[in-house]
Amino acid sequence: MLKKNLALLIVFLLAVSLLTACTVDEPCMYCDQSPSKEYKKKDGSAVYVCEDCSSTCMLCGREKATKHYESLLGIVFVCDDCYKMATR
Repeated sequence: MLKKNLALLIVFLLAVSLLTACTVDEPCMYCDQSPSKEYKKKDGSAVYVCEDCSSTCMLCGREKATKHYESLLGIVFVCDDCYKMATR
């Protein structure tokens, strides 16, 4: 019984650490909310963007963002249609 409880505790702690390791307390570069996720730019510098800003298309605002690319504004999150238009 002790081994089973210990194994469950270890699995729980690993799951919690995996879920929290993806986010940081840095403010989002667009809205200043946190937690945010770190994205690397081509020059190696870090950009922090929250879940809300990274999941909405920044060009049309209607669809769920599925792709991102780097522009003069930083990392831009867009839906498939806007990505095709922006990267032509």
